[in-house]
Amino acid sequence: MLEIGVGSGSFLAYANSYGYIPLGCDLSAGICRRVEQNTGIAMHKGSIESLPDEQQFDVVVMNHILEHVSDPLAFLKDVLDRLKPGGLMHLAVPNVASWEARLPGWNSYEPYHLHYFSPQTLQFAAEKAGFKIQLLTTHESFSGWFLAILRTLLRKSHSRQSQQEISENIMKSNIYIDHVYRLVMIICGFLTLPFRRFQEFIGRGDEIILIGRNETDE
Repeated sequence: MLEIGVGSGSFLAYANSYGYIPLGCDLSAGICRRVEQNTGIAMHKGSIESLPDEQQFDVVVMNHILEHVSDPLAFLKDVLDRLKPGGLMHLAVPNVASWEARLPGWNSYEPYHLHYFSPQTLQFAAEKAGFKIQLLTTHESFSGWFLAILRTLLRKSHSRQSQQEISENIMKSNIYIDHVYRLVMIICGFLTLPFRRFQEFIGRGDEIILIGRNETDE
């Protein structure tokens, strides 16, 4: 199993605990070094194209990576080439068709996101790259609405700060504000549960999850 863009390495460790033989692939030498030290799992520093030509995988996982690459279609074709026949790609990206995306404070509006996808455009790209779609659904995060509304309200007074910095500054400003912030977020998450499930059902959750299969012959 290959994970592209490993973050903290928690998913690699989780997959390893369930019997997978994982390999992490990341452009950051620091991340590769830290994950390898913390988990003992092998890491490859570099892009997927720099892996040995003969190396293929049963599963490739990419969580919130595709929106960062300059040529998503070429990237997906590279992923397909790395999958064994019958192998699966698990892909997750922000959903620009989500209802929160109508708010300027949506969590995924970031300058380092080069592309945005709806379920339809993501499916089109994956199929054009050669994948057979096995699953296409959306997921709505527990705190998505709370953060999107809060960041929208705070944007004018914090216009020079990123959305992450806005939230971090609120939590750091006062320990009591931090507790209230977390409590209100939890309450909002539970109160909006039926609404969020409906949102997922009609394809408007703030994250798209796609599973594609490599159906090419050996």
